[in-house]
Amino acid sequence: MTVKYYVIVDDGYPAERPAGMVRRVQDGEGYHDEALEKDLEWRGTGALVEWEFGNSPSKFVQIGEDLVPGIIEQFRERWSELR
Repeated sequence: MTVKYYVIVDDGYPAERPAGMVRRVQDGEGYHDEALEKDLEWRGTGALVEWEFGNSPSKFVQIGEDLVPGIIEQFRERWSELR
């Protein structure tokens, strides 16, 4: 199994402080994409495929797995303020 991580960058949301995060999980049967939700759970999404086909205004940038824990912590702090 391989997992690739992507951050969603946009105006005001650079790669260091992204708007969102998506991962692509690939195994022997194919792949599926998941987005990190505000409850910090991963759930299925079609956003990455839409972007690959040019149907998304957002931009996705692949990141290394070593950056994922820090970005999740950013979301934890940001989203806890919304509760």
